[in-house]
Amino acid sequence: MKNKKILILLITFIISTRLFAQAGYKEYTWGMSVQEVKNICPDLKSESLYGWSHPNYALFYLYSNEFTSSIPNPLRYEDGNITRYTSESNELSFYFVNDKLRAVSLFFWGEDIYSTLKSKYGNVSPVSGSSGNYRYKTATWKDKGRFVVWEQELSVYCETVDYIDSNWLTPLMNKTMSDFRNQKNGTRSKLD
Repeated sequence: MKNKKILILLITFIISTRLFAQAGYKEYTWGMSVQEVKNICPDLKSESLYGWSHPNYALFYLYSNEFTSSIPNPLRYEDGNITRYTSESNELSFYFVNDKLRAVSLFFWGEDIYSTLKSKYGNVSPVSGSSGNYRYKTATWKDKGRFVVWEQELSVYCETVDYIDSNWLTPLMNKTMSDFRNQKNGTRSKLD
């Protein structure tokens, strides 16, 4: 009887930890503070936030059939302070919103990472896009509380993979698409 109770408690503990486990990237979990990440990456340093477009790529990929020209930026709906930190030794970039980890970026040169991602997360077809002279291909997978966003710059063989907290990004994308659709419908309502 005692062994049965221990077994039931053990099973309950395992199930509850799996149900409430935070998603993230490797040992980095969504919601970690800058200091908690720095405890793992002592060389973490603040960088300027420029050109973080992977939330846009996720939106573009997931809703590509609705866009004919420019892609709205879901980050414009984020009221919090977005910061970027890098670790040279780990070759990672970390994105925080109000001191909570929300994304991790990895960069690859000439390695065909898309094939590895496709075999790991499932077969998806990339979509192509451009912004001025910048041309790219992108794909997005939804995986365990995160979006895995792949982007390849077509002028050079550079690939970027972002692991983004889906619980953080999904409401921003929903708001973006709601406003985009309302604006589109409002423009069409001018027709007689």
